[in-house]
Amino acid sequence: MRGQVTEGRNLLEQALATSADCKASVRAKALGAAGTLIGLQGNFEQAEALCREGLALSRELEDADGIIISLRMLGYVAMEQSNYAAARTLLEEALDLARQVNNTWGIAYSLEILAAVAFEQGEYVRAQTFIDESLAISRKGGDTWGMARSLWLLALVALFQGNLARAHTIIEEHLTLSREVNDQRGLAYSLLILGYLAFFQGQDDTMRTLLEESQALHKQTGDRRGIAWTLYGLGWVALAQGDYSTARTQYEQCLAILSELDHKWFIALGLEGLACLASAQGQPAWAARLWGAAEMMREVINASISPVILARYEPFIAAARTQLGEKTFTAAWAEGRTMPIEALLRPSDTVLSLLESAVTQSTTIAKLPVTYPAGLTIREVEVLRWVAMGLTDIQVAEKLILSSRTVSTHLRSIYNKLGVTSRSAATRFAVEHHLV
Repeated sequence: MRGQVTEGRNLLEQALATSADCKASVRAKALGAAGTLIGLQGNFEQAEALCREGLALSRELEDADGIIISLRMLGYVAMEQSNYAAARTLLEEALDLARQVNNTWGIAYSLEILAAVAFEQGEYVRAQTFIDESLAISRKGGDTWGMARSLWLLALVALFQGNLARAHTIIEEHLTLSREVNDQRGLAYSLLILGYLAFFQGQDDTMRTLLEESQALHKQTGDRRGIAWTLYGLGWVALAQGDYSTARTQYEQCLAILSELDHKWFIALGLEGLACLASAQGQPAWAARLWGAAEMMREVINASISPVILARYEPFIAAARTQLGEKTFTAAWAEGRTMPIEALLRPSDTVLSLLESAVTQSTTIAKLPVTYPAGLTIREVEVLRWVAMGLTDIQVAEKLILSSRTVSTHLRSIYNKLGVTSRSAATRFAVEHHLV
């Protein structure tokens, strides 16, 4: 809880290695605890092995609590590797047993991970139902740590549904509770959500500061998944500000970690971030292939994409489609769907280098300038594209998950840079410069 995950893990591993003659019941508990800490750091293969050993011992001993702990962590590992069917089976068994023996923490924690599974599959209403029950149990039992974890997931669900105000309220409570119990991992994840909320509100510099602080805490606790979350967000900040070199580095590092973790749900997001970068850099064929590969990955694992996230991609997709033409764009997207997922996830190669190789073999990418005309930023181009399509300020705000005031601020900046005073003049500029 206090962020000293590596220390706890090392102590447990040392105990397991030197205490072969201890009681089976004690060893089973140590295996479950070690598997949990190792799993939280993203070493899923080792975590699974420890929890399976712990599960076997607990079943022999008919130790319900030990069985629940091992099943719950095995379910978590399966979820992190996007094996949702296996995750549900394991977690539902843990939940049923916890209800039978009235193990309240087992009920709450199993529901929490079932909610995470539903979230990754885009079942936001179902996820919220699980979270609500888990949160109610933790509140009733005074489990501050459990409450905080449920609130973080609830904030994430609200964010992916586009309800930024609700997400902000929830994450503030999560932050308060995490500080109350000195939960360093919880604090890191609070800062993460606050950073993403800042991004959706157009506050790129604030997002960078929050994510860098979050990343430092994740490195301290050894949480590789948390580090990947921050790298992905920092990639979007750099992309929005036109710093393509930094964006590429952040996405590449993010995908390298995710490939090792085998977290396909998140890998799809990373591929799409890279696709938006390719589109911004004038590499539409590469971008289309990346989007196609991500789409197929989601279909394989039976996951879906949030409309909120899709809205961020639409201007980049529109630009790539315009540059290539519908027929070529569709063909490139289809080609991306045929890329073998196993090859994309080989730990020995980054996803980026594999895809670059595939693209280079099939076509020559024409690299266009990495800056937009008149000094427009990525964010301003996003706004301008929607305006050129005839959307009002309010409609643009809804598409980009921004406030109307933020959209108006961007438009004033756009008008100043273009030397125009009307939407029609700005639209003409966008069309003439192939921004739509």
